[in-house]
Amino acid sequence: MLFAAGQPVLVGVHYYPQTALWRALDPEHQQRDVYSRYQNLLFVVGALPSGQGHRIESPRLDAVMVIIDPKHFDFRLLGVDYILAPEQQSVELLSSKALERVTGRDGWALLRLKK
Repeated sequence: MLFAAGQPVLVGVHYYPQTALWRALDPEHQQRDVYSRYQNLLFVVGALPSGQGHRIESPRLDAVMVIIDPKHFDFRLLGVDYILAPEQQSVELLSSKALERVTGRDGWALLRLKK
């Protein structure tokens, strides 16, 4: 619905790599072979080794997964103002001092990047 309403959406099916996103997440292009193609882009919350904010993986040929550790991830890299997440993941996401809760309903939470 957000996409249809003209709002920028980061998760979804992309028919070409989103260069601005990948430039922010992988500025030295070390993982270009993982995301340089058609992709179903997924963001997942998870614990990563100390200090690592994110990791880019490809669980299958048409998917790219970005695992985010909210305690260490710089959410400004995503270029978004809001994050819509399942309620249960919002608790983990709010461990980031960069996010605040806006509202929640029907098992979903809307979070905002603090200015």
